[in-house]
Amino acid sequence: MRHVILGNGAAGLSAARTLRALRPDDEIVMVSDEPHLTYSRCLLADYVGGEVSRDRLWLHPESYYAEQRIELMLGRWAVRIDHERRMLIMETGKPLGYDRLLIAAGAVASFPPLPGIQDPRIVALRTLNDADAMIELTRKSERAVVLGGGYIGLEAAHALRRRGLNVTVLEMMPHVLYTYMDETAAGIISDDLRDEGVIIRTGEAHQVMQIESERRGIWPFRKSGALHFYLRSGEVVEADMAVCATGVRSSLELVRGTPIRADAGILVDDYLQTSAPGIYAAGDVVQARDLISGERRTTPIWPNAVAQGKLAAYNMAGIERRYSGEIGLQNAVEFRQVPAIAFGLSKAGEAEGYEVRSVYRPDRREYRKVVFEGDVIRGMIYVGDISHAGVVTSLLKREVPLGALKEQVLDPSFSLAHTLRVPFPETASMEEIQGYLYRM
Repeated sequence: MRHVILGNGAAGLSAARTLRALRPDDEIVMVSDEPHLTYSRCLLADYVGGEVSRDRLWLHPESYYAEQRIELMLGRWAVRIDHERRMLIMETGKPLGYDRLLIAAGAVASFPPLPGIQDPRIVALRTLNDADAMIELTRKSERAVVLGGGYIGLEAAHALRRRGLNVTVLEMMPHVLYTYMDETAAGIISDDLRDEGVIIRTGEAHQVMQIESERRGIWPFRKSGALHFYLRSGEVVEADMAVCATGVRSSLELVRGTPIRADAGILVDDYLQTSAPGIYAAGDVVQARDLISGERRTTPIWPNAVAQGKLAAYNMAGIERRYSGEIGLQNAVEFRQVPAIAFGLSKAGEAEGYEVRSVYRPDRREYRKVVFEGDVIRGMIYVGDISHAGVVTSLLKREVPLGALKEQVLDPSFSLAHTLRVPFPETASMEEIQGYLYRM
């Protein structure tokens, strides 16, 4: 049997590894439009900032794929899926047949439709090629603008600042990390970046309306000068380069015109199979059920991609595994000295019918918030000291009714052992306790 995987990111690699373990004699082909081996997108900003070398980006050396008998087709892509004949039509016009197909095409950076956004000095931070382009631009730049104050935007700002650039973040929402951090948590993280020298400007007044490139010199020797970012307030911010971090969208070009149903992402059933038999999907390209809200959403984060790739592989191999869903809103950040993690309905409050417990210590830049529905945890934010966050995350994932233990959740001494009906010795490590829970 031949399994073809479109995409060699987190979901694709996870599926390939799992398939090889489950089906030692099957053929596995990984196709990628990028010319690179699978690399860690999570480390791209650290690579730009000079904190990790290029060699550290690769998840496996090239020899690994040969040892696992995974055929790589790098720098090549399909232009059409012929689902009736179970065949991909490649860019060269040649067909590539499959018995099972996994679409793990990921997501692409989404640029807002602004005049001037096409300037080559405005780049994303989504791929290794993007990161290389950023590094090249920093060599001839002193000032940078980052469009968007989400996770990627702030990571890009931190990386650019480490390279010595003067950096301004422009975010039209009331505060940074608006999707999953509340105002208190975002304020701590913003202060940490400001201490580093990053300028952060938020609110509708700082929405970019237009971008223009200054031209210097006399034709035909004119060169591009500064980029001018015209804000809603009427102010103009100048920069030599910019990073667009305003979001991503699922890569759906291949499924258009096919029976594969899609909305914001590819729609899948409980076994990650699409509406076309024999075709599965996993990772950033998928619109899956959120465990807490029950809604279907795209969740372009690494852990979910790995989990979906693995589960899709089981089903492709004929071993049925049901996908229970994902925690849609989750993220972890750390730029200088303040780590932070948000999970679930982290911004929910009493107005929505939830109970919120929190502890804020501004002198130590520490903040802990837990959102309850009854005695079940539905969301959390930890900033500063996050050593206790794993306990709360585990309880949230498993929807554990805490009863009277709810009063102790924000106590740093609270552990998973409190929620179990079996005794654990005082010397039990967190790994041992978590291992027990994962086997439950």
